[in-house]
Amino acid sequence: MTRSLTIAFMTSLLSALFSPYLRSEGDILKKDVESMRSISLNGGEQLFFVCGSCHSLNEMGKRYKLGPNLYGILGRPAASRENYDFSEELKRSDIVWTRESLIAWIVSTETMVPGTFMLYENFLNAQEVSSLVNYIIEKVE
Repeated sequence: MTRSLTIAFMTSLLSALFSPYLRSEGDILKKDVESMRSISLNGGEQLFFVCGSCHSLNEMGKRYKLGPNLYGILGRPAASRENYDFSEELKRSDIVWTRESLIAWIVSTETMVPGTFMLYENFLNAQEVSSLVNYIIEKVE
C-alpha cells in the first residue's frame, strides 16, 4: 500500500506541477496532505508520508533521496552526514538534532537557518508537528 501511495502522490504532484493551471508549491503539498488524512495510518505516520518523498527513516535506507536519511539523527550535529551536499549555512550552524530542534526546523526551516531551505512549506498545526516529530523519533532511535 505504501508504494502505491507514493506513486499516487508523485503522479499527483508531477501532474499538478506541469498543469497549464500552475498553483503554488504550498497549495500542491497542502492539497495532497489533506487528501491523505483519510488514509488509516497513525497521525505521525500519515504526516510523514509527504516527508518520505525526500527522506528515509530506516537504517536500510542508507542511500539518500532528495534529502538526507534521518536514521540516527537524534543527538547528531546538523549537516554531519557523509556524502550529502548540505548548505554552507547549515554546516556552520551549531544545531544538534533534538526533539525541540526538529520541531523548530519543521516549523520554519529558513528562520532557523537563514540561507538554507527544505522543499517543504509548513502548514501543520502545533499538535500535528508534535505528532510528526514523535513518529520520526520513534522510527530513528
